[in-house]
Amino acid sequence: MNRNIIALVFSIFTIQSSFAQEKIPEYGKMSYNDMNYTSSSEGETDDAVVLFDKGTSRFVTQDNGFELMFERETRIKIQTEAGIKLAEIEIPVYKGKDDLEKVTDFEAKVYNMVNGVITSTSFNDKNKNTEKINDNWENIKIALPNVKVGSVIEYHYKINSPYLFNLRNWEFQWKVPVVYSSYTVRMIPFYQYEWLLRNAKKFDFQSSNEDEGLERQFGSVKYKDMIHTYVMKNVPPFKDEEFIVSPSDCLIKIDFQLSRVIHPDGFKQDVVTTWEALSKEIISDNDFGKYINSSEKLAAKNFKSALPATADEQTKLDSVLNFVKRTYKWNKFHRITASKDAKTFIFDKFGNSAEINLFTVGILRSLGIQAFPVLLSTRDKGRIDKSYPFINQFNTVAIYSIINGKGILSDATDYLLPNYLIPINCRNDQGFIVQKDKNEWIGLETNSVSREKTTILIDLNTKDKYNTSVQVSATDYFGRHYRSVWGDKKTDILQDLKRNKYDVDDSTITVENNDDVNKAYLVKYKINYTPETINDKIYISPFLSEAITTNPLKQKKRTFPVDFVYAKNHFYVCVVKMPEGYKVDYTPTIFNINNDQFELNYKTTTSENGDLTIVFYYAFKQPVYQAADYLKIKFYYNEIINAVNEKIVLVKKQ
Repeated sequence: MNRNIIALVFSIFTIQSSFAQEKIPEYGKMSYNDMNYTSSSEGETDDAVVLFDKGTSRFVTQDNGFELMFERETRIKIQTEAGIKLAEIEIPVYKGKDDLEKVTDFEAKVYNMVNGVITSTSFNDKNKNTEKINDNWENIKIALPNVKVGSVIEYHYKINSPYLFNLRNWEFQWKVPVVYSSYTVRMIPFYQYEWLLRNAKKFDFQSSNEDEGLERQFGSVKYKDMIHTYVMKNVPPFKDEEFIVSPSDCLIKIDFQLSRVIHPDGFKQDVVTTWEALSKEIISDNDFGKYINSSEKLAAKNFKSALPATADEQTKLDSVLNFVKRTYKWNKFHRITASKDAKTFIFDKFGNSAEINLFTVGILRSLGIQAFPVLLSTRDKGRIDKSYPFINQFNTVAIYSIINGKGILSDATDYLLPNYLIPINCRNDQGFIVQKDKNEWIGLETNSVSREKTTILIDLNTKDKYNTSVQVSATDYFGRHYRSVWGDKKTDILQDLKRNKYDVDDSTITVENNDDVNKAYLVKYKINYTPETINDKIYISPFLSEAITTNPLKQKKRTFPVDFVYAKNHFYVCVVKMPEGYKVDYTPTIFNINNDQFELNYKTTTSENGDLTIVFYYAFKQPVYQAADYLKIKFYYNEIINAVNEKIVLVKKQ
């Protein structure tokens, strides 16, 4: 375990260093200073600035126990048109099997300056919309009207939660600057939580003290709340960029996990203390380990006879994965436990990621294959921190099988992928293999290289209007992308090509291997291409609009890795059939780069009959590059774009 993490992971009951309390901005009291506040980062006006963001969590006594109450107060100054989107407030709430967290006491105000006077308009949540995120989370959305550049908005709400494991985490950092952010947790002696500060070494202010008010009582125990406060000031904006796993991995925040319940009679119950204990607990869970056992028993009756007795382990694995992918549909929800029993899942023929993959583990075990569930966190949720077994870090399940002595990672939710690949969103650092009495992790990276090859034939001699043929071939994740976006739907392909400003002959569109994910997806079509002509010179863009033309890396520096997820290469071949009476006046210089990280080759050749061939190839050889390599990767992109933007020049023969 990293020592810095050890220093930060303590029981929340531990008294921290105390500092003199400073004046805290107050909700509902607007000042001219706030109305006139301006903020800029790197010389440009920020879209908005969070003037304060204050959260409090406390335990409220109920008839038979406690309920968590979370309260938030936020004030934001809008500085640009783009910043107005922050007036669209989102409140995530947890939904369990028996109950849903409730949002109460929502109120909001929009402040504007009118003739030098601060005016305010109040709003409530009558116009709220609820969006289902997955089986366990809903998002309540409230859009504040009449917000404009220069407005200050503030809002307040409470969340009542019966789920004591769901003590709110807190993000101190936003995508805009934050002047002041605080989180206060009022603890009681019946629950202990571990906490972890991420992406920062310390707080600007931190205190722990006993409530000076009246004693509370639960059962025979009298107590006072312990008040823990964490403050960050002048937090810089998080600048989102391409090729990161999740903003959640980069934001400054504090995470909590319930670790122990202390009953009024003094009995102490540890929730989860080790990864081995987590495995033991989830294996005995009705919706996880016992669900696998039920699936195995059902599969032994219904699936075993479908395979020849002589089938080897790889054939069994592929047969099972193909069967599940073909028969059962993923409902797009990621979960680590089943929400229905195995019999119901088989009847319904659809389910969440846990139901599908745990069911598959059961089938594999019924065929004598060593198969285990793998807990992981999807990329949009963020990476797992192995320093403490936070079960809420995980949100989905994959499959780990031992085939001919070799471990294979797979997933049965995505029928558009070959069996040797798991979904891109699941390739997120490491996964935890759930096994009895064993603590084992598996890397989620892949050695498979996704390839895309584009072949272009430009015939400037033909009288046919559609003088250019294009063929795109794509494997693995590139193939999955095309199957997902286009498939064999020629109407969708045509619409996308027209958005690419192509004049397409729709009768020439053909698709091959759409249903065979083990082969390259192949699409062909013809377009009308008219090169630019200036002073009897023809300027040809050999790669049309098929290649990248702008650098996706914008920042001057970067502090987190460039994560491509998988190694990839792009191969372009353009053949130009020369128009009669013309010759080549200019072709780019042959050049190449080749090292452990990157490869680029560009060359042109002329055949005996005068046809010109341009070959352009580039490959990012690693799935992930460290932050120290950022400027190199940015440079490589610039070289790609320079090559793509090169034009071939033809001139009339003398």
